[in-house]
Amino acid sequence: MRISARHHSRRCTTCRHSQMNEAPSPVKKLAEVLANLSIVVAAILLCWTLLKSHLGSSKTESNQQAGASLIGTTLPSLPSHKWSQHPATLILAIRGGCHFCEASYPFYRKLNAIESDHDSRAHLLAVMPDDPQSGGQLLKTNDLPVDAVYGEPLTSLNVTGTPTLMLLNSNGVVEKAWVGQLDQEGERSVLSDFAR
Repeated sequence: MRISARHHSRRCTTCRHSQMNEAPSPVKKLAEVLANLSIVVAAILLCWTLLKSHLGSSKTESNQQAGASLIGTTLPSLPSHKWSQHPATLILAIRGGCHFCEASYPFYRKLNAIESDHDSRAHLLAVMPDDPQSGGQLLKTNDLPVDAVYGEPLTSLNVTGTPTLMLLNSNGVVEKAWVGQLDQEGERSVLSDFAR
């Protein structure tokens, strides 16, 4: 049986037309869903990265401004500590319940090790608003055997956020200050002023 060209082209058009109206296969549907999902996830990750970057930079700038505002101020002597006892003092203004303080304890242990090895230019002193029992337990739990002053309102040292590190000379004048949990660059900055 021979099919005429005219009949054949009608048939092919009909075939193509019927193929176009067919429902997509499950594999094709799945591929489309996965492609759309990938685009949405990529957009969310991009937004999150941009937001995190923006918030992180504004937090860092805010912390730098807070630290800069402390420089040059003279702090009053503490009841159990006179600034003149040491050529310089590095204050760790910390408190219980501060998750940024808790995240910073490994760095503070490093500072304590430097002082214990007599390789520091300053004496390390923790100043805490916590009572002696809870503050002492906090330092013990975090393996930070440093001199400490307990029950001291941090506002008496002009500290508005924790953790705050301040390098004081023997007259109690703040020479350097770092506010907040430090990144690697901030830790290097403290080390360069603290270690010999």
